[in-house]
Amino acid sequence: ADEIIDLSHSVDPAYRTSPKVRFMFNDLTLAAIRKLKDGQGNYLWQMGNVKEGVPGTLLGYNYSINQAMANIATGNKTIIFGDLGKYWVRKVGSPVIGVLRERFWPDLGVAGLIRFDGELLDTAAVKYLVQA
Repeated sequence: ADEIIDLSHSVDPAYRTSPKVRFMFNDLTLAAIRKLKDGQGNYLWQMGNVKEGVPGTLLGYNYSINQAMANIATGNKTIIFGDLGKYWVRKVGSPVIGVLRERFWPDLGVAGLIRFDGELLDTAAVKYLVQA
């Protein structure tokens, strides 16, 4: 629990107030986080209200589930926190779509290719937690 609090405070306060600030981790990490309590016995994770469309929060911040992130294990980067609006994704070129007639004869095959690239523009905006 203390490491998660330290992670949130490792990001500059100017980024912590951004509307796009959030935690990101996989679902198994969320399961472990949901069991964490502070010194008064209160859970760090707070349930939202499904009826009103209010999502659950962690330390008052929203979170996203990303199954491509690593599971909890020594040396893994399991949680990221920060202003994810500082991560930019760009599409490179136009999508290419082709028809493959002979390869899938007598049927018809369709293939497509699209290229994307992404980069964190401000490394002070997002930090990660490495499991010890």
